[in-house]
Amino acid sequence: MARLLVPEDFGLLAMSMAITGFVGMFSDMGLSSATVQRQNLDQDTVSGLFQIGVLVGIGVMLLAFAVAPMAAFMFDEPRVAPLIMVSAMTIPIGALSTQHLALMSRRMEFFNLQKLVLVSLTLSMLVALLLAWQTPMGYWALIANTWVNTILIGVLAWKFSPWRPGRVKSWVGVKESLNFGAFLTGYSFVEYLHRQSDNLLIGWKYDAVALGFYSRAYGLFMLPTTALIYPFFEIAKSVLSRTLDEPGRYRLIFNRMLFPLNFLTCGLAGLLYLLAPVAILLLYGDQWGPSVPLFRALSVCMIVQAMTVSLGWIYITTGRSRAMFYNQALSATVFALGFLAAVHLSLQAVAVAYSAISLAMVLPMVWLAVRNSPFTMGEYLGVHLPIPVAAACSAVFAQLFIGPEGLALWQYVWCTLMFGIGYLTMITLFTFLLKPFRQTAVDLFKITAQYIQNRLSGSAAIK
Repeated sequence: MARLLVPEDFGLLAMSMAITGFVGMFSDMGLSSATVQRQNLDQDTVSGLFQIGVLVGIGVMLLAFAVAPMAAFMFDEPRVAPLIMVSAMTIPIGALSTQHLALMSRRMEFFNLQKLVLVSLTLSMLVALLLAWQTPMGYWALIANTWVNTILIGVLAWKFSPWRPGRVKSWVGVKESLNFGAFLTGYSFVEYLHRQSDNLLIGWKYDAVALGFYSRAYGLFMLPTTALIYPFFEIAKSVLSRTLDEPGRYRLIFNRMLFPLNFLTCGLAGLLYLLAPVAILLLYGDQWGPSVPLFRALSVCMIVQAMTVSLGWIYITTGRSRAMFYNQALSATVFALGFLAAVHLSLQAVAVAYSAISLAMVLPMVWLAVRNSPFTMGEYLGVHLPIPVAAACSAVFAQLFIGPEGLALWQYVWCTLMFGIGYLTMITLFTFLLKPFRQTAVDLFKITAQYIQNRLSGSAAIK
């Protein structure tokens, strides 16, 4: 899409999504997480949550209609208003499948969930690419992508989930779920400030073109999270919620899930940082050159993405939505103040502020999350902190092979090789030096070896 559209198109989309994201976060109200997290669930509770979700979705859509003209005035961009209105129409459509998806997560139907997401994303992207290529729709092709994706997810969710809403006879379970979801909604609000305040300030201070460059850099920056970490979020909620009474088992499963995700995410983060010019050129094209320094500044904090996202697993599975809200409010406030100061300096200063604050907040956020959980601070950091440290040190080492003006393509390949060698060497070193790290690494190695052996034995038996 970045090769078919101009930066201004993506800037307009980012402006509209900043508003629809704000109002849209109230549509779920934490009801899907309440469905997954509850120990006992009945038809009345799910049907009640479904009805409330749809009604709230309609209300949120109308709210978006009301604020659209004000957003256009704030951004000094009249094209934003119709974009917000058309995008907001997908909110009640998405609410029709929220409980179906939550029940699939609760039943741990992860294969169907991944198939649903993959099919929806693929087909919606194909439609958007076709429209951008063959029609003069421009930024409307991006909105079409959202519409097609939302509709397909809804249709497939109703197909894969046998549950159907019914008449509610008792609202007791619904009220309890609403209490749990209220603080998750508050968390969504402050998470919005964290994720969107930079876009809002850039759109206000600069223009759609500048925001387009920033939004594409940010989209690539979020790649490790969206591709590797978020798909496991529902799995983590479902599995860990059922092991809360067994702290040792909870920690074991948590470490088994986060360790490989952390390893892959940090490795990808280091490579993307080093290969930023090549990545932007190959993925987006020559016109996106100004996104390179923005992406490189953002990518510095990619090494802690897996750790920070995993803190949400702890909060939700231990039922601490209130603490999750308050702690995220603190984090979002720090980010918003940092962006407000940086936006007056330059576009790159905003990206630098994002990474600097993210790295500075890691240890305080971990400490707040692990309190009153099956983890201690030492247990969590002893297993998971060495991986981002290894990635950072290896990236600094590999950076020595890149000159100030960049290198030829084959030299980037050599730089990648140096990073890989350094990364694996430091992981091996930590395995020998740190006992908690070694225990988890050896445990996962044995599981992987057993899996490979079983696969090979099965293949030999078939032959």
